[in-house]
Amino acid sequence: MLTIVCGAPQAARGAVYSLEPELSVTETYDDNVNRSDEDPEHDFVTSVRAGMSATATTPRFRSAASYALGTEFFARETEEDGHLQHDASLSALYDVSQQFSLRVADTLRVADTSEPEAARAVPLPEGQVPPPPSAQAPGTTSTRRVRQVANTLVAGVDYRYSAFTTLGAEYSLAVQRYDAPDFTDSNTHSGLFQASRAVGRNDSLGLSASAAWTEITNRAGDEQWFYDTRGTWRHSFTEWTALSTSVGVAWTDEPGIDPGLVGDASITHISDRNRYLAEYEGSFRASNESGEAVRSDRVAVSLARDLSPYVTGELGAAAVRNETLRGERDTAYSYSVTARLTGRIARWLDWVLGYTFERNDAEAPQNDFTNNRVTAGVTIRFPPATSRQL
Repeated sequence: MLTIVCGAPQAARGAVYSLEPELSVTETYDDNVNRSDEDPEHDFVTSVRAGMSATATTPRFRSAASYALGTEFFARETEEDGHLQHDASLSALYDVSQQFSLRVADTLRVADTSEPEAARAVPLPEGQVPPPPSAQAPGTTSTRRVRQVANTLVAGVDYRYSAFTTLGAEYSLAVQRYDAPDFTDSNTHSGLFQASRAVGRNDSLGLSASAAWTEITNRAGDEQWFYDTRGTWRHSFTEWTALSTSVGVAWTDEPGIDPGLVGDASITHISDRNRYLAEYEGSFRASNESGEAVRSDRVAVSLARDLSPYVTGELGAAAVRNETLRGERDTAYSYSVTARLTGRIARWLDWVLGYTFERNDAEAPQNDFTNNRVTAGVTIRFPPATSRQL
């Protein structure tokens, strides 16, 4: 990482700028690259990712930016080679005063994916001819390359009303586009207001209310409102361990869909060597894939421990239930288990070794799959950290 500390001019006094390029190479054995029980294929996948991150900090302003380009190469399914994924992000926080701050963040992903021909989410416009099916062997699933663009912009304001009370408001816009006319393009506008107040030394209470409007831009007249209101409570047992929870009601303007309970709960423990997390989340939202109303429940646990100054071990497990509430109703369950070791060989060289198990069960059997992945990789951060003062 290259760090530059600026002492002049006066407007930039105390500013610190950092720039950190990195390169990672990962090798993965995947026993089901198609994510299909009907047509499982195993392969070795080489992933290469190059990126750069930058930060700028002054006493009242903090910003960060990053960009990364990744691609994959397959040992057997070579027609899948060369999928590119661009990831970029930008965030900034400005303290207008001790009580008032502004923040903005934007993330962008442009990715090439292989999609089954049968995965079309929206009907083609009248008279339009579908893309020709890919060349395929008998009994296999035809696929084609589809480019996805996903961009999320978030702008917010926070106000510290008193030593005990904080108010906040936020607007976000999520845009999703595909270069295939039969996939779901969408815009989602969201607004959020929240308030929290400290109660005693170890507790805080809060209220939040949000509204989101999702528009399927390539399905005329297909739009939907979602509303969510909830109360929150946070309790600190010790300086390392805390409980956070919220509960509320969510509803939509879609006829025939009843309001539902939503909420989340998590307990965290963070100490010098150990990090534990257990959480539950229940949500009511529009699906990113189809725009349909979806009820989602997720339970997860994760454990991390520093085994030495240079090696960290991690374990995690999660279970997710997604229920589509309109259109082609479906309930899907997914389960995952992850084990990982990470370490540092030198100040500029990190390594990772991991295993992941996934299982997906849905009412539509073509969406069922079991997947096992073993991964090994290294990340190079260059040049080695240096700094200079101007």
